[in-house]
Amino acid sequence: MAIWVDTDFGFDDLWALLLLASQKQQPDGISLVAGNTDIEQVCRNALGAASLYNLSAPLYLGASQPLSGQIIRATEILGPEGMRRAGPGLPDRPVPDRMPEALAGLQDWLADGSTEDKICIALGPLTNLACLAERSSDLYRTLSKIIWMGGSAGRGNHSPLAEFNAMADPEAAAIIAAGPVPLQIVDLTLCRQVTISAADIAPLCRAPAGERAEVFASLLTGYLDIARTRGREAMAIYDPLAAASYLMPDLFGFQSCNLQVERDAGAAFGKTDFLSHPSGLHLLANQVDAEKIKDFCLNEIAKELGNG
Repeated sequence: MAIWVDTDFGFDDLWALLLLASQKQQPDGISLVAGNTDIEQVCRNALGAASLYNLSAPLYLGASQPLSGQIIRATEILGPEGMRRAGPGLPDRPVPDRMPEALAGLQDWLADGSTEDKICIALGPLTNLACLAERSSDLYRTLSKIIWMGGSAGRGNHSPLAEFNAMADPEAAAIIAAGPVPLQIVDLTLCRQVTISAADIAPLCRAPAGERAEVFASLLTGYLDIARTRGREAMAIYDPLAAASYLMPDLFGFQSCNLQVERDAGAAFGKTDFLSHPSGLHLLANQVDAEKIKDFCLNEIAKELGNG
């Protein structure tokens, strides 16, 4: 099995990548897309994380804006870096004048002649993958599956009806939803079933062992602060659950569905509708062993950082 990660590189994206690393699952490439913040800061986050956490997968510069329509960012919630923190942050690494492009990287990966199943884990807006689907449809069709953290079968988070990754580029999400590559979707509704509190993260944040652990603890605390500043004591885990659904699929339940995405401007912009169907193209995660998955997401990171 070969994997590729497509990401807008917020903190929980980094968490997902470290979970993959903890299970010796090295992506063949990491393509970057604007989402949480603008593409230059996404690149800085990725470069800083790669240097601190020894992420050896090559990085590829992807889309700086959605396929069409308004540019939406999450910086009002996450700050200009796209990552809230309570202390030290990632090392600041300048973006090279020239980075390899995401579309070319994905094309090369899919055209390498390997007979392995190829899976893309998508942790942000689907712009890069939609560009691949439109410009290299034959290569795109060779993907076995896309695992996407996105959409919501219930209420949204960036608007009352829409989840951020879908709302940031609904045109791209609609292109991917149309097929032919199946999606395995970990949506907002499922993510809200797996939450962390101050008590849960205390072992990771207590006396961190070295810079890697100290920065992760700072970012993890900042992540929890998103909920605490809104009067909640627990924060949902997002992108790590997409990685966990790849690594630990037996802890999830899935239902077949088709997916529709609202692209027209208005109150429902970016809304996702999962239409249950026994022969639907996609799979929506609708069950999760919340305690086991939470323990996995926290304990494996503690081991990976040498703080467990």
